Amino acid sequence: MTAEEQLQQYLLQKSASAILDHVAEEDPHSQYTTEDEASSLAPVQSVNNETGDVVTTLDKVTEQGANSSRLISCGGKVALTPDGGIAVLLTNKTGAPSVKGEVVTVNTTVSSAVEKIVVDNPNPIGVFYESDVADGLGAWVVVSGIADAYFVGDTAPGHIARGFLGGDSGYVVGQVMSEVYPVAPFASDKHFYEIGHVLESRVGPGLAKVVLHFN
Repeated sequence: MTAEEQLQQYLLQKSASAILDHVAEEDPHSQYTTEDEASSLAPVQSVNNETGDVVTTLDKVTEQGANSSRLISCGGKVALTPDGGIAVLLTNKTGAPSVKGEVVTVNTTVSSAVEKIVVDNPNPIGVFYESDVADGLGAWVVVSGIADAYFVGDTAPGHIARGFLGGDSGYVVGQVMSEVYPVAPFASDKHFYEIGHVLESRVGPGLAKVVLHFN
């Protein structure tokens, strides 16, 4: 056997040995994910009990248990609420944590921020969707559709919800009053402080659903 043939045989033996050692390894290709590894790492096995190429529409999106009040985000600054509202993300600059249902207006000193409405200043833009968002943080504000508004007292379906004017009693900053739907002659000051039309009854202070409507 020539020296060249001996070298070729040696290299073949070394290659065969290396291949056998490689195949014998427990995970010879650690850079690749095995089926078992992929299965254990992938928490999503199906979407709404469907598998494969699933097309998800809003009617298929549900929330479970304690998260049933979560928003369905449509992007960084806008979301849909389970109640049927459209909410936008604005900075809470009320000076305190947000209170669900309190009515807000544009803060004139901080960009993209809101503060509570006050008496005789008819410029509401929406209601806080949730409580306990600290001052200075982003808070969801429902600006259209259905939302819970915080009333100072009783209300009933068909009433209008509006902010307070100087002649009204029971004023609380950020909250609204309920009033029977007006007949002619209409009061323009009340008209401009309307926030919506009441959908449900309640007795005493607290939340009631309103179809939002700003003039």
